[in-house]
Amino acid sequence: MRKLLLFTITFFVALGSNAVFGYSFTEDFDKGFYWKSFPVEFDVVESNNLEEGRLEGFLSVAIQEWEDETGHDIWEQVYGGTKNVIRWTDDITGETGFSAASTLGVTIRHNVGTFFERVEIVLNRRIPELVSNRGNLLYQTILHEMGHTVGLGHTNEGGIMQASLGSFNQLYADDIEGMKAVMDESLWRQDTGYISDQAFTTVKSSGCGGVGSDAASNGAGMGYLISLAFGLLAVYLPIRVLRWKLLPLKAQHTH
Repeated sequence: MRKLLLFTITFFVALGSNAVFGYSFTEDFDKGFYWKSFPVEFDVVESNNLEEGRLEGFLSVAIQEWEDETGHDIWEQVYGGTKNVIRWTDDITGETGFSAASTLGVTIRHNVGTFFERVEIVLNRRIPELVSNRGNLLYQTILHEMGHTVGLGHTNEGGIMQASLGSFNQLYADDIEGMKAVMDESLWRQDTGYISDQAFTTVKSSGCGGVGSDAASNGAGMGYLISLAFGLLAVYLPIRVLRWKLLPLKAQHTH
């Protein structure tokens, strides 16, 4: 019976694996806009040398984490000569329209024709916890916003791409699968010469504006729990007692 129970748990986890992912694409990526080529150059714009070095360090680690986990060469960190930048702002509301009280960062993508032409990550200097990187919040935000730069949207499952950042300091399965899907689609469009039916428009798209901090956003996604629970009940309703437990996800980065 124990072997049969173990087999059934494994079977339903595997069967429902595609259903647990909650990632999405940004609206403009869904409409057919994409990068013409990879890697996308990225730089830091900051007048203070110490702060510039700090942001460059976080950017480098974030790029490495995304690329190591997905196996794709997505960005190239450069030092000048690109319009794709990450920077601080003292007026995030004036620049983006999002609340200065609750917004950590905003990613703004610009397109020309069917291609993304440039991208900016704007960080809110008005939030002290972000500036001080309290609880690794600055790194979390940069890691999150880098996902938006190529068209990865928010997720409704646990991961760094949640709209409200919680205790996630690293990429999780949903983030990784979402980025792989973005890259696979982007490379297909590049290979086929795909042209969006909205390519005649020139737009500026804000990719993220509500990245608040929510400590409750932790652990496995509810969709995963429901999927697993129903899978088990469907086969083992006759069983009197069925005990099972899902361990919470743990962050690797600690500071």
